Amino acid sequence: MGDVVKVYKVKDLKTGLYRTAGGGWSKAGKTWNNLGHLKSSLGTQGYFRPGSSSVVSSDIVIIEIVVQETIGNTTPLVDYISQQRRYNELHVQYGSSFSDLITRIEKDGQQDDWQWLLIIPLTYGKSAIWEQHVLAEIKNLKLKMGTDYRKANSRGLALAFKSKQHAMQMRLRLDSDIKVVSLDIKNFVETNLDEEQSSVV
Repeated sequence: MGDVVKVYKVKDLKTGLYRTAGGGWSKAGKTWNNLGHLKSSLGTQGYFRPGSSSVVSSDIVIIEIVVQETIGNTTPLVDYISQQRRYNELHVQYGSSFSDLITRIEKDGQQDDWQWLLIIPLTYGKSAIWEQHVLAEIKNLKLKMGTDYRKANSRGLALAFKSKQHAMQMRLRLDSDIKVVSLDIKNFVETNLDEEQSSVV
């Protein structure tokens, strides 16, 4: 059994939003390390002042969250740093479409949902044409945006797929003169899908 830590959030049950440090509301809100810090934050809003007329809805509750430290649920810091360095190298190499897509996936907590990435680096005079061709082929494969794939196209084009098979099927449909980088999202390892196309049904 590892150490148990309690943290606190304030939630509006009616809206599903959480209280921020400044008294506003957002999807993530603020997490307080103890009730004392939460009390201080509430105190700045004047709730505890004698004679205060501030009224709080009964739909707003304090949520106690119990966090238990487990040895098995750890990541070596050296591995995390190595992965981020690799990520930064790829950002420099493949541009903002790559980094924008990965950032959105991580922000949504979907690292386990999206498995494979196809990147078409920015090529002046061709990228827009390639993008239309790629999106047309995605439509032909009957893949659904947000369900089967996600995309970013700020500079070049990056496509995340839920399965390696979808990525390989997509690569098969693209012209050979289109430069495509295939990437394992979890480990940021590049793979040449052209060598594995024969295994695609």
